[in-house]
Amino acid sequence: MIRGDLHRPAELLALPELRAHLDFGRPVGVPLISVLQFIADADDPYAIVAAIRDALAPGSFLVLSHAGQDLMADSDTVRRVIAACQKSNAPARPRTRAAVLRFFDGFELVEPGLVPKPRWRPDPDDGGPPVPGPDWCGVARLR
Repeated sequence: MIRGDLHRPAELLALPELRAHLDFGRPVGVPLISVLQFIADADDPYAIVAAIRDALAPGSFLVLSHAGQDLMADSDTVRRVIAACQKSNAPARPRTRAAVLRFFDGFELVEPGLVPKPRWRPDPDDGGPPVPGPDWCGVARLR
C-alpha cells in the first residue's frame, strides 16, 4: 500500500515506493475498485485512467467497479443518493453504464464484460440467480 493522490496520476506512478515493487515494462494489474465514483467530472476521471493506461505495458489488466446510476431503482433514488453523497466528506457520483464503459477505452473487456457486480462470474454453487447490485464491474486487458 502506498499513499498518493489519484487526481495526480503522473506523480502517483512515479513514486519510488511504487516503482520499487512494480515494473511497468511488464504487465501489471490495476484495481480501481469503488474509487472513480469519488472523482468529480470536473477533475476529468477519464484523463486520469488514460494516464494510468498509457503508463502500462500491453497485457496489463484494469479491474474496475463503480456505483451505477442506472442500476438504482428509480430516478428519485438516484437523486437522493447523489444529494446525500454531496453532503458527505467524500462526495461520490454514480455514473451510467455508458459513462463507466468509457473508462475502458484502449482496453479489451474480458467476458462477461461490464455487468452488475454480482453477475461478474457468479459462483454457480451459490444456489440461485445473483441479486442485482448497485455497482458496475469489469475486467479488461490492455491491447
